[in-house]
This record gives sequence, structure tokens and C-alpha cells, in this order.
Amino acid sequence: MNSRDIKVEYILSYELASVPTSMFDEITRNLRIAKSKSLLKNKLQVEQSARATGQPDAIVMDGCAILWVVHWPSKGSVQDLVTNIVKHITSKLKGSTRVHIIFDHYCEYSIKSGTTCSRKAQVSRENQLCLSSPLPPQDVALTVTKNKIQLIDMICDELVSSVALLNLPNSFVVTGKSPIPTEVCSGLQIIRPDLKTMHEEADIIIPNQVVYLASLGCCTIKVISDDTDVFVLLVHYYADKKLTSTLVMEPTSQGRSSVNIGSTVAKHQSIALQLLPAHALTGCDTVASYFGIGKTKVVKTLEAGNRLNHLGNPMASLEDVLCESAAFVAACYGQKCQPHETMTTYATKYGFSKLDEKVHAYYQNLKQYHRLVNHLRKIRRGLTFRHAYGKLL
Repeated sequence: MNSRDIKVEYILSYELASVPTSMFDEITRNLRIAKSKSLLKNKLQVEQSARATGQPDAIVMDGCAILWVVHWPSKGSVQDLVTNIVKHITSKLKGSTRVHIIFDHYCEYSIKSGTTCSRKAQVSRENQLCLSSPLPPQDVALTVTKNKIQLIDMICDELVSSVALLNLPNSFVVTGKSPIPTEVCSGLQIIRPDLKTMHEEADIIIPNQVVYLASLGCCTIKVISDDTDVFVLLVHYYADKKLTSTLVMEPTSQGRSSVNIGSTVAKHQSIALQLLPAHALTGCDTVASYFGIGKTKVVKTLEAGNRLNHLGNPMASLEDVLCESAAFVAACYGQKCQPHETMTTYATKYGFSKLDEKVHAYYQNLKQYHRLVNHLRKIRRGLTFRHAYGKLL
């Protein structure tokens, strides 16, 4: 066949890839993970001095984040590290009625597989750890999943036994690998099936337990975490549930300002409930981000009046979800979709100049975003959420 007989338009009318290439790294071929999520938090947060918070009624801690900031002995055993962590965490019991510590579950076939792969350091050595084992370097212990799971299990066991020996009247709740947290109060260990969750991410469990603590009447709640996903979920739940408690997000490291979630919601009231779908659509830990769309652009797009009212709404038609999401992504790229204009017609109209031509594969990812936002918008316990790239399981 002569090359002149080949019609490029005909060839390009077919899918050229099973996934939208703008959502996968061309070198590593891993899911394109949003690397500038913190810009969203930095742009929207309303800061306040840590001293202004006072002593909270309840503290919720991101256990995995604390592992990175607690002193890591250069020599010694795993027991030395566990002792340091237990001291750091139990010190929060002084003056606070309730303390919750939450770790990631690390389920098999995790929805965070893509993120985990992208964060791996140049180490893969797996160790068989016990309390008497020599302590491995921090990057080996915390970037190799099997090592981290062993470490978390030992920390949780040690926390429960140590707090029980203190025999304090405070409520101390540990969420580890088990879907059912364990509470320690006045020396007694109590299983808490009412707090059962099949969520594997601490980022999702933390806001759920914050809402639970607010329902108990806790006036001041402090969340110790640096994660942008936690920030977005706290803002969403605070606005959606109309919480009145003083909710403060405190960084894991000293020297940084705290964030007042209530003041943040009040300042950005017009977009507070739009942050979650917009953040999920443009990339978080469990779904892909887009080439050329950063979180600062997402905020500007929201402030310009673009909305995502259908994304994550189980009562909305899929056509409305796809059209609305396509219009939002187009707006992020500086283009405009007409009402009910699909991504296919938009892509044809503009010759695939900026949006990915793999339209059908892109629609499969939009369905993924749709289910994720629906999952995050509701506080549901006892349920799990798993997916594969490009399709729902």
C-alpha cells in the first residue's frame, strides 16, 4: 500500500491506547500522581497560632505521618524506636479527654498502588522485624510496604499495652490493621465495632472519626496531620455537616502554623463543598492527575464560577456527570464547553489540541472519579472501595 493512500483522519478515529496518556507518566508508565497538592492547602487555609487553640477536648493523629518526624535512632533496636513513638503519642493524653491514633491499613490490591509505586525510594530490601531486631534506616523501614506493616503492628500492640498500664481515665483509640479499632480506658481494653471501617487510608478514616467526636459534643478538636487530602475532607465535612466545634489542623512538625478549618470554611463558603469533587477530579492519592493542571488552576477555575454538582451524586445521570466534568477540565485548560457538549464533540471540535484524544478511555476514568467522590462524600462504615485503572470492579 502506498503511504499516500493512508488517511490519517481514519487512523486517528480509533483508540490508540487503552488509557488516557495524559494521565500516565511516559517514562515510568505509572499513574500520574498529583505532586503539588499542598498548593491547594496553602492557598486556601486560614492560619492561626498554635497557642490560640488551647488544650483540645480531643486529638486525632495521623500515625504514619508521625513516623517520619519522631526521632529515629541511628543505632539501636526496633524497641528503641517504638519506645520513642509511644512516648510521643502518650504525651498527648495529658489534658485531652480523648485521643485517637490512626494508621493506614495497607490492604492487598490497594487503591493506592499507583501512589505507593511513585513514592518508593531506591530501596526494596524486606526485613523480618521484631522488637529486638536492629533498627533499619528510616527509608528502608517506611518506604518498603512489608517493613512498614510490621513496624505499625508492633507500635499498635505496644501503644495498647502501655496505655493500659497507665490506667488513665482518658479514652485512647488505636486504629491499626484491624478494621475494628481498640479503645483503652481506665486500664481496660475495649473493642469498638461502632467505629469499624473497611477504609484502608488514614486520610479518610481521620475525618470520619472527627465527625464522630463532634457528635459526642467535643468543643475543640485538634487533628495532627500535614496531608492535603485530610484538609479537603475536613473542609467538606465541616461545611456539609454544619459542624460548630472548633476544628484545628496542626502540623506534625513544630514551627508551622495551624489551620482553623471553621474559619477556612467561612472564608471560602462559596466553594467549600466544591473542593472535594474538584480535588478528586484533578488528582489525589487514588486517581490520576492531568498534565498541565495544577491545584492553583483548580482553585481559580472554581472561583470563576465553574461547578461540579453532579460528580459524586448517585442520583445524577452519567451523561450529566460526563458533560459537567468535561466542561470543568476544559475550563482548567482555558477552553469552554457548551452545555451538554460531550468530550467527544469537544475533542473533535478543537482537534485534540490539549485534551487527550483517548476519549473513551477518559470516560472510564471519569466514572472512576464519579464513584470516588460519591464514596468520599458519605460517612459510611463497614464498606470498602477498590478499583482498577480504567474500570470499576
